[in-house]
Amino acid sequence: MEIKLAGWEVMVAVENLVKLKYGFEFEFMDDTCDWPDVTWREAVYAAKKHKNGRVMKDPIHGFVLNEIVKYEDKSMSFSEDVDFSFYISPNKKETA
Repeated sequence: MEIKLAGWEVMVAVENLVKLKYGFEFEFMDDTCDWPDVTWREAVYAAKKHKNGRVMKDPIHGFVLNEIVKYEDKSMSFSEDVDFSFYISPNKKETA
C-alpha cells in the first residue's frame, strides 16, 4: 500500500515532533530562513575489471559485473510542492 504525504504535511509533522521532543514551537514559514534540505548518499557503480583491464562478465549469463566505486552526497530542497511517498506491506491481521 502506498502512503503519500504532501510537503506541507511532512513539515507539520516535523513541527509537532520538535514540539513534543524538544519542548518548543516553531513554524517553517515564519521561523526559518530557507526550506529544509534533504541529503542522502547515492552509490556510484562502475564495471568490475580483471587485473589486465578487461571487463568482468558473469560466467553463466554474460552480463557485465558492477561494483560500487564511491558514494556521492546528493541533496534537494524540501518545499511545500513535493510529495513524500513510501510503501508498506499490509498487515495480515485486520484491525477493527
